[in-house]
Amino acid sequence: MDLSGKVVSLRLTAEGAGTLREALPGAGPFEALVMDSDATGVWILVGDESGEGGSLRFPVLLVKWDYVATLFSDYKLPSPPTRRSSIGFRPLSRESSA
Repeated sequence: MDLSGKVVSLRLTAEGAGTLREALPGAGPFEALVMDSDATGVWILVGDESGEGGSLRFPVLLVKWDYVATLFSDYKLPSPPTRRSSIGFRPLSRESSA
């Protein structure tokens, strides 16, 4: 599942909460914007953008999957296909044949 750009709710393991205690708020579940994810873990946005000389910088934090106890996110189901009329001949209406 691609988590990039999604807001997720994370609950850390006891080890993860202890290790990331200084970088993350509180010990309970928290919400974060996912910037990227890979086999190592999930990169989350941890602050506001700041810039030097007009460039934007976004502070991110890698939360290793070993530190994640639960991750909750909304999933959007694909929309059902739109119904189209069938291919073939259609009878002409009397109005259009006049």
